[in-house]
Amino acid sequence: MPPVARPEGFALCTAFEAILKGIFECEWPVSDVYAPRRPPLDMLFRVLIEPRAFEVAERHGLTLHTCVDATRAVELALRSAAQGKRAVAFVPNDQLHAAMAVVAREGGARFHGEGRAVLVLEDNPYLSSAACPLQSAAQLDLPCLAPSSVAGLRVGIQDAFRVAQATERAVALIAHVGLL
Repeated sequence: MPPVARPEGFALCTAFEAILKGIFECEWPVSDVYAPRRPPLDMLFRVLIEPRAFEVAERHGLTLHTCVDATRAVELALRSAAQGKRAVAFVPNDQLHAAMAVVAREGGARFHGEGRAVLVLEDNPYLSSAACPLQSAAQLDLPCLAPSSVAGLRVGIQDAFRVAQATERAVALIAHVGLL
């Protein structure tokens, strides 16, 4: 049984399994996940190839959407949130600036009503030392969480939605490439 399908007990998870498990266990239902299908984010799509993991996603009403790039992923996640849904967008480090420009254009991603968005920002200083997710999120005054372990990613996605609920803002969850 894949780790994301286990209802209880201990399991060794990859980072993307931990994030999906956190989404499934979130207090509020998360309906949409948007991500470009490219390394390292392609692992997210591989998790749901397993039939039992896919069944869990269906049972939770979660849809994983492939996007052409992070800009589109963020646009769609913010649109879902504006429609009262909860959504997650994944942003690879080399597309950070373009994706954050979408957040800036949308007024810092403030929400009214029930919709919320969490942006999972890859931090890969080896690939792109000029693109710092923490600095980009801080410039837009977005609340940030930066888990330091795979287990922290699972709890972090849930905490990110709690912060988003409290602040009525999109929240950045920064994931270092060493975790992914």
